[in-house]
Amino acid sequence: MSLNEILLYCARKCQVGPLRRSAFRKFCRRNRDRELVARTDSGYHMNTVIGDSVDNQIYVNGVYEPEVTAFFAEMARRSQCFVDVGCNIGYFSCLFQQVNPGCRVFCIDANPVMVRRATSNLALNGFTNFAAFNFGVSSREEELNLNIPVNRHSLASFAYVPGNGAGGEVRSVKVVARKLFQIIPTQEIRNGVLKVDTEGYELQVFSGMSMEEADLFSCILFELSPGNLEKANIDASDIFAVPWFSAFDHYHIGDDGRLTPFSAGNKMVQEVSVILLNKKFDLTDLHDKAFR
Repeated sequence: MSLNEILLYCARKCQVGPLRRSAFRKFCRRNRDRELVARTDSGYHMNTVIGDSVDNQIYVNGVYEPEVTAFFAEMARRSQCFVDVGCNIGYFSCLFQQVNPGCRVFCIDANPVMVRRATSNLALNGFTNFAAFNFGVSSREEELNLNIPVNRHSLASFAYVPGNGAGGEVRSVKVVARKLFQIIPTQEIRNGVLKVDTEGYELQVFSGMSMEEADLFSCILFELSPGNLEKANIDASDIFAVPWFSAFDHYHIGDDGRLTPFSAGNKMVQEVSVILLNKKFDLTDLHDKAFR
């Protein structure tokens, strides 16, 4: 076996946590910028470029955010469409198409490179029921600077210039941003699922949606990071004060993989995936499931 093969085996199979993590880091350092095709645990393939944390996790582990992946697989079976704001390389978009080919997928990303990569990954698996858009999503139509760490594209943000942890040089590109439903037509959304991952810009995304528009979604999931909120000068309570949030019950996936009630007052020490469940849909059976 080559050293790469040994490191990859240890990163995937080693039962000793520190050794497994060390092998993971060493494999990724040795293979930075290398293009590799991953086979995910969900059965679809993805073109990855080793270096960014998203690509690294997908290639080495075959899964990204396992609890969220399991939750979204369940929602894909129940839904008619999926809107992926901040689609990155298309991992969750591919998941929805894999689980439910009849589910219409909309990929949206401000970074044109990510739109191309997501489109390529969907096409790699023969998925066709999707549309991709290169726009930012905001509370109004405007031109914004997207700050993209050259070596960590998943940390790109409108809200601030990424610093420590971004991994070196940051470049800025001008991007046209619009309200979500200026990008996709409302008639396309029925019993939809919305994912928002915009690195501290979530408030502007949600402020651009009306109560009637939000009500088209049975479920909304977004990343809430205390570090990102601080850099963006936003408090979690500002996001939860968006008027249409009252039409949804608020949860996150706990350490046991189950849905746990969540509020803006919850103390956050790390990033959490907040799940909003529309009160008009009967989703109470989700509380009995463990998403792992």
